[in-house]
Amino acid sequence: MNSRFLISQIIADGWYLVRVRGSHHHFKHPTKPGLVTVPHPKKDLLKKTAISILQQALLQPARCPAFPEDDEYALSDCDFHGR
Repeated sequence: MNSRFLISQIIADGWYLVRVRGSHHHFKHPTKPGLVTVPHPKKDLLKKTAISILQQALLQPARCPAFPEDDEYALSDCDFHGR
C-alpha cells in the first residue's frame, strides 16, 4: 500500500496533520482519541503496518478484494469507513 493513499483516507475521515518528524507524519482528529503516525513517503507499506495504522485511526476496510496470501502489500484497492 502506498502511504499517499493511506494519508488521503485518514484525511478524508477528518484527521489533520499536526507535525512532521523526519519521514513520519503525525495526525490528530477533533473527536477521536490518540495520534496516528504514518511513515511518508513510503511506496510499499506492509499490509500489517497499514492495517495497524488504520486501526489506530479507527478506520476499517469496508470493501476489499480478496488478498493473495503471498502479497504483503495488497491493500490499495480497498475502501475505508470510520467506526
